[in-house]
Amino acid sequence: MSARDQLVDEYGRADTAPLGTLTEFRQKLAAHRAEVLAEGLSESECTFLTFALDLAADQMASRGDEFEDEDEAALATFRRMAAEAVA
Repeated sequence: MSARDQLVDEYGRADTAPLGTLTEFRQKLAAHRAEVLAEGLSESECTFLTFALDLAADQMASRGDEFEDEDEAALATFRRMAAEAVA
């Protein structure tokens, strides 16, 4: 089950059960992130995640005007999270 599916199962769907305030959701997401990082990623998961991030970077570069600094920062954050997960 994916991390997204786990969050949906645990906290509900926005259209059927409220997720709480944005602050509450961020706290829940941070806690879930910590659990995932503690478990680490398998070699296969790491390879796939790196591939997906590379594809995202390629798309962002080819469609540059559609993305802002926030998007670049998000990609950098995901890359850092991926590096932490395998460290």
